[in-house]
Amino acid sequence: MLILGAIVSIVVGMVLLLFLSRLIGRVQFSLNTAFWCSFIGHIFGIICGAITGFLFAYHLAIGIIITVAIGWAFMTVLFQIAVRSKGETLQRWRAAVLSAVVILGDFVVASPLSGLLCSINQAPQTNVALTEFQQYKTKAEQGVIDAQYMLGVCYYKGKGVEKDHEEGVRWFCKAAEQGDADAQYMLGRCYNEGAGVEKNPTTGVNWWRKAAEQGQADAQFNLAYCYRNGTGTDKNYTEALNWFRKAAEHGAVDAQYMVGVCYAYGEGVEQSYPESLKWLRKAADQGYANAQAVLGSSYYNGKGVEQNYAEAVRWYRKAAEQGYASAQDDLGICYANGDGIEKDYVEAYAWYDLASKTNKESAVARDQIEKKMSPQQVLEAQKRSKEFGNKIENRSLAKDAMP
Repeated sequence: MLILGAIVSIVVGMVLLLFLSRLIGRVQFSLNTAFWCSFIGHIFGIICGAITGFLFAYHLAIGIIITVAIGWAFMTVLFQIAVRSKGETLQRWRAAVLSAVVILGDFVVASPLSGLLCSINQAPQTNVALTEFQQYKTKAEQGVIDAQYMLGVCYYKGKGVEKDHEEGVRWFCKAAEQGDADAQYMLGRCYNEGAGVEKNPTTGVNWWRKAAEQGQADAQFNLAYCYRNGTGTDKNYTEALNWFRKAAEHGAVDAQYMVGVCYAYGEGVEQSYPESLKWLRKAADQGYANAQAVLGSSYYNGKGVEQNYAEAVRWYRKAAEQGYASAQDDLGICYANGDGIEKDYVEAYAWYDLASKTNKESAVARDQIEKKMSPQQVLEAQKRSKEFGNKIENRSLAKDAMP
């Protein structure tokens, strides 16, 4: 679209320049001169449009006016230079008229470029975000608690307004002090990260506790982690498990995984592999890669469950296809040894190769297995690795694009 728009702009500008130069008289642009004037002028206009478009993303009209003004001045000078190089003269008013019509013609006929460039993808989204921001701001100033929280989110994330963590904290405080659990969670996050306020994990924990006691699952999970690691509070595995469990019972998949971890290592509770697997399976069934990988290892090693290589491969694959390096390496081992699946060096190499991006041991295993393969098999394995990698990347992009 951009290239097509640029071509249309240049053609429109060139035709207008040739036509108007003859209509005004005294100056006769050649086709070659008209082309280069239009080409240089419109490329400059595109650059100006891009810069002003992004600088004034929330004030589109200002960006357009600035671009038109700069483009008009540049074109005027450009036409003066072009005519003088032919040994002629061009009155300033004629150059001004020429440049003004060419610029305006470009906006009318080839509007995707110049000052309107920013509206192609950004402006529609920006306008929606700006409208929501104004609505939240109006209601927040009237004392509506939910709006105060959402206004804080807008400032914190830069939705519809320039990102401003300090202003975000101010509005989170207003809502949090009135008991809004989501605002309390965000305030705890700000203190824990030092975003818009001086970093203070202890204060962060206090706000997370307030939100957690109201059943806010994210706050419960974060509070549990603080107890587990001794961040902003004394280390306490029993309290950690207590809050992990509460978040897990609210359906938080990462908390379900952590409850499984606590039972596996006996953190705050008597060690129990069957109970650990129960919680790990809850998370794994919802697509949580960490849990899928651990569940695969449990079946592979027969820990808390009857050893079953085929079942191990099934769970390893689920995690590996989400880009989980540890599971990719384990799946490579299964293919290399023929554990739970037919031995296949090509597949083993491909999964080792993917895991090697973050795991040096996988690279060593890949290089060792390569010695058992023919050149043709290595080429096929490298092709498979690339295909797997592309699928994983596309899957990740699709997941990120989901609302």
